[in-house]
This record gives sequence, C-alpha cells and structure tokens, in this order.
Amino acid sequence: MKIKTSNTRLVYNKIILFCLFMLLGFKVIIAQKSPWISAEVKASSIYYSTNVSEYKFNPGVSILIAENLGRSKISFGFEYTIFYLNYSYITDSDNHLINTEFNTVYLNFPILYTYKFHVSSKIDIGVFGGMSYSIPHKSIAVSYYDNREPLEEDLIKLNTSKKRLNFKSGVNLYYHLNKRLDIFGNLYTDFNIINNDSYYRHSYAPSSSAIGLGIGIEYNWEPLKPKK
Repeated sequence: MKIKTSNTRLVYNKIILFCLFMLLGFKVIIAQKSPWISAEVKASSIYYSTNVSEYKFNPGVSILIAENLGRSKISFGFEYTIFYLNYSYITDSDNHLINTEFNTVYLNFPILYTYKFHVSSKIDIGVFGGMSYSIPHKSIAVSYYDNREPLEEDLIKLNTSKKRLNFKSGVNLYYHLNKRLDIFGNLYTDFNIINNDSYYRHSYAPSSSAIGLGIGIEYNWEPLKPKK
C-alpha cells in the first residue's frame, strides 16, 4: 500500500511540474508580445461513465481566467461539479439492501490550453486540452433497506472517495456578440489519469471518464480582439 501511494504521489508531482513549465513557457513568450486577459463563466451538464445507467442530473459550473496571445490562451480557475448516482440492487438476500444513492461534490482546479480557429467575422472554433485536479468536498452514500432504516455513510471519512487527476479535452464554439463579449457552447471529455476511489461494498465500477455539454459567456479586456 505504501509503494502504491508513493508511486501515485510521484506521478502527481511530475504532472504538476509539467503544467508549471508549460505555464512558465507561455509567460516567457507572451512577455515579448501583446497579451490580454479574459474571463469566462460556464454552466454544464455531465454524464459519468460507469456500468450503472441510473443517473440523476449532474450539474457543474466553472469560472476561468485566461491569458491570451493571438489565437492561443492558457486558462486556469475553479470548477464545481456534482456526481449523482442511484444504484438499484437486483437481489441482496443477506441484508435486504434495495438501492444506494451516491452524492459527491468535487472541487476542480483546471489548467487548460486553447487554440482558436477563425471561421467567420462572428464565429471561432477553439480546441482545448489540459489537466484538472479534483478534490472531493462532500461524498455521501445513503443505502436503503426493506427491513430497517436507511444507512448514511460519509465516504470521505471512510477514505473511499479521494482526490483525482483528470485529463480534459474538448471543443468550444464561440459567437462574438461585440468586440469584448462572446458566448460559447462546448463539448468536452474528462478522463481520470489517477482515480483512487474504491466503494468497498458496492458492486459498481467507479467512474473513470465523463462527457459534458456546456454553455457560457466570455469577456475580453485590452486589446479588444486579436487581429484576424
């Protein structure tokens, strides 16, 4: 167990160092040119991939700050996501367990690189990728039985809901409302590079990937827009 924990920390450290070097390199480049700052707010709906299909609505909201240079930008910020799952048991004669509801709130801290392709005077397409560090803020499992009261468990205290490291990628479609303001929609995927979740007595596989749809708004400061 100690060897596995040590290896996990080593992978975390290498990826974090890579992200820092990427950010530093971008800063060195833009220091010689004319960058500008932008901020975006996005709401999203997320579908988590497990071997269970009984989902509730999985919402998310994010706030990102970006440093832009031409068609490239580096974004970082905060994302709040919720994972709901209702797992029904076909048969469990030993303890009369009917179903278990999971509710996990993740605090995510992404670093993303985006490159924009010009389509028209009003439309751009952005392709992005990067890393996101996820911390479970709240993780509750409530198990329902046909012969006794429900059982509520704090999965963080039980050490079964843990930190994650995700690779995030996707596509944004931007529509320019004016010189400073854009609205955008996006399609993105999350893949857990490191996923230590282990719901010890529940027979579903923890989610290792997710796909999401989002809509948001972006505000650009000086300069007003990059040259086309």
